[in-house]
Amino acid sequence: FAQKDKVVEASSKRKPAWIGSSDRSHFAVTEVGETLAAASGKCMASIRQYIVNAVAVNVSSAEKMATRQISAMSDYSSVLMTEAGQLPYLNNITLSNAEAVYWERIYSKKTKTYRYEYSVLYPFPEQTRRQLIEAFVAIDDAKQAEYERLRRELGTITDIDRIQLAVNELDGLYDYFFDATRKGDVETLRRNYRALYNAVSIEVESEAPGECVYSLRLDGRPAM
Repeated sequence: FAQKDKVVEASSKRKPAWIGSSDRSHFAVTEVGETLAAASGKCMASIRQYIVNAVAVNVSSAEKMATRQISAMSDYSSVLMTEAGQLPYLNNITLSNAEAVYWERIYSKKTKTYRYEYSVLYPFPEQTRRQLIEAFVAIDDAKQAEYERLRRELGTITDIDRIQLAVNELDGLYDYFFDATRKGDVETLRRNYRALYNAVSIEVESEAPGECVYSLRLDGRPAM
């Protein structure tokens, strides 16, 4: 491989010893791209994935509560990567926080093409790991509390317009929850809310000559 590839440009004279290593407070990633920007972008994605996986391992091993059944770390990791832009505790993961960066421009004699190899040493101390776990738990607890509130409201709702609002909220929860158990719970509750439309009725309250008073009912309750 060394005979077929040649480093034609580098960010420093010596290749750092930290490349490919990790310890309790740092980790290193290396990615390849046709351009420097492409390689650094891949590094950014790898950094986020590494941190997401590290947090997922801790959460899945520590959280065995019935309300937070994490069946697979990959499920948690994939949803965090998908929703990364909406999760505030991942927003501060940027290359500007890197402890060191090294890159090489390499020419392949075999393919006669250039590529960039981009390496980043990223700080990830235990304190940061704990903060990310706590941030995830806070968000997840809020989502679970939202589901519990909607479940309680099902039997007391009197505003017909509230049905669709509740369904919309459940749609968001379904997209967020990454374990099959809670997705199933949300889907069941969503069906129950939609079934309330079939429980809407108009009943006669009173009748008199020339006058008839009706009332709107929702599952037997006065509604509006």
